[in-house]
Amino acid sequence: AAIRSAILVGTVPDDARVPLFHARHAQQTLDDVLADCEADAQCNADHPELRAQWAAVLQRPDFDGSAREALRTRLIGTSGQRALPAQVAAMATPGSALPKASAGGPPLAVGLYLSVTCAEDTSWIRREDIPAATRATFLGDWRIERQRAACAHWDVPRRTLAYARSDSQVPVLFIAGGRDYVTPPSWARRVASRFPNGRL
Repeated sequence: AAIRSAILVGTVPDDARVPLFHARHAQQTLDDVLADCEADAQCNADHPELRAQWAAVLQRPDFDGSAREALRTRLIGTSGQRALPAQVAAMATPGSALPKASAGGPPLAVGLYLSVTCAEDTSWIRREDIPAATRATFLGDWRIERQRAACAHWDVPRRTLAYARSDSQVPVLFIAGGRDYVTPPSWARRVASRFPNGRL
């Protein structure tokens, strides 16, 4: 009754259980970028052994959870995705530097982030759902377990938000990045299905 129209960027459904799907969505983005490189004549010429190099990176004992999480964060933006083939080629060299957590980028209010995700998402992750969500991903369950541990210390009560369950006639424009693995188009598509006058 109060909203004439809306624009939603980076849509998250109410059952996202962040960060349960980070590993699966990041793996899909990485796979898509590798496939893009193979399909691009120049990229493929520059990096003809890209798949083998990625397999070599995965075998490095020092490519641990924190390095994998740092790589995941670099895949968030277009610049990091464009740099991935060259980065994989560099990381495939034994002894080369691996990604580290960066202090760059926009600041993150960690306390606010944990207050929201611990209450609404992370504390609702069922342990039995983790293997299927992380199987055959480069990140595995590292991020989930780290965030669950942080939430145990942050100690905020679990919350179930009373989202509207009925369809809405409000015109909504949903904007989603095709390679956005944090808030992927599939999530926007699910939410948009409840808005007959919506457009993705």
